[in-house]
Amino acid sequence: MKKVLFVSSGGICRAPIAEAVLNEICKNEGINVDVDSAATSDWHIGDFPHEDTVELLAKKKIALKEKESRKVEAEDLEDFDYILAMDAETLGELHRLAGMREAGMMARLLDFAEDLKEDDIPDPYITGEFDKAFDLITVGCEHFIRKMKKNRLLR
Repeated sequence: MKKVLFVSSGGICRAPIAEAVLNEICKNEGINVDVDSAATSDWHIGDFPHEDTVELLAKKKIALKEKESRKVEAEDLEDFDYILAMDAETLGELHRLAGMREAGMMARLLDFAEDLKEDDIPDPYITGEFDKAFDLITVGCEHFIRKMKKNRLLR
């Protein structure tokens, strides 16, 4: 089973949304993938997803795991097949954490959505735009799954 880790700066908005959206897509398509989320900072470690994240996913009828935010560890980079960052800054932090060690494939989620003008998913904790973040994450996840299926990397 392939393992996917979504990483954002705080781990209470974008990464949990991406985890929930990808789990929903995989459930609907009968794809077996282990999905998790983490943060690069320790700002919200131990916190549950942001209340607007919980409300948004409930409104969309997408299940959200009620779990505490955790900080990404160097071992995660070896353990997960795909480590998907929400923005360039987070991806840079992941590369620094990886250093010279072997790691799974690291990219920004929107790198898979080549037809979008956006490269980064703005942090709704800062912008307040949870719907925009959700829409971008959904497009990114759909493109990620499509590419993985096309390349026969997911079943």
